[in-house]
Amino acid sequence: MVKKIVRISNIELSDFMCILNIDNFSRLVSLQKPDETILETDREYFLIHENLAYRCFKEKAMPKTLKVNSLELNPDGFSVKVCVEKDVLLSFALRNNMLVFETEDQYVIPTDIYLFAKKEKEK
Repeated sequence: MVKKIVRISNIELSDFMCILNIDNFSRLVSLQKPDETILETDREYFLIHENLAYRCFKEKAMPKTLKVNSLELNPDGFSVKVCVEKDVLLSFALRNNMLVFETEDQYVIPTDIYLFAKKEKEK
């Protein structure tokens, strides 16, 4: 049983705080002590224990995505270019709090490794 949930717009955690990902909300609730509050954002739930934060993503959560008209990258700036499935890329970005660039035909995370996923063509 959920004891208390507070809806918040945003959360910024200390760099010294360890964040543990929990797979489902009921598990997160089972960790909640009677005097603790679960914090809810648009994408996730948090339960804070001193310097430890438990995080559970909502079922339909998406990473921060910036739609762009065009994306120009230096092809020599990447040691490797990797194409993955869209769901894999978006889940990876969400769990690692990374910004995803969305173009007309793909999603891109331009880090040291160029990660991208092609969009499915609309019918």
